[in-house]
Amino acid sequence: MLRVPKVIVDVVPPGILRRDAERAWTTFQDPSQTSVVVVTMPEELPATEALELLASIKGELKLPVGGLVVNRVLGPLFTPGERTALGAIDGKTLASAQSPEDVALASAAYRAVREEVQARSLARLSQEASEPKIYLPYLFEDAATPRAIEELSKRL
Repeated sequence: MLRVPKVIVDVVPPGILRRDAERAWTTFQDPSQTSVVVVTMPEELPATEALELLASIKGELKLPVGGLVVNRVLGPLFTPGERTALGAIDGKTLASAQSPEDVALASAAYRAVREEVQARSLARLSQEASEPKIYLPYLFEDAATPRAIEELSKRL
């Protein structure tokens, strides 16, 4: 969508449409008026897509980038060593969990895997994206509630 005004400027002959596209493209390029904020999640595919998008925005489009928002960040429950130990548990055993203890262990193992994926994704975003970052917590409730909005607004 950010390319549309540029494409119009490049291919449409002079006229109202091109004039409006030139005005929009000029506004997009002016860092005192506009910047692009990329939003992602701390997971492998969204992080990869965010990094590719940032490269395209800065390289090909040459638009100002205002920052990177990482949404749905889980607070850690486990240390790296605990994540490794939980990640080593046999998945077949966990899939057949029936007792409360086994179900709790299966839940912990699942969470440990999520935390590990998140840790790798956050490290990659930190290393490969120089933009200012805002981290928003994973909310276990509707994000449209007044309490949730207040919590998120504190971090913006």
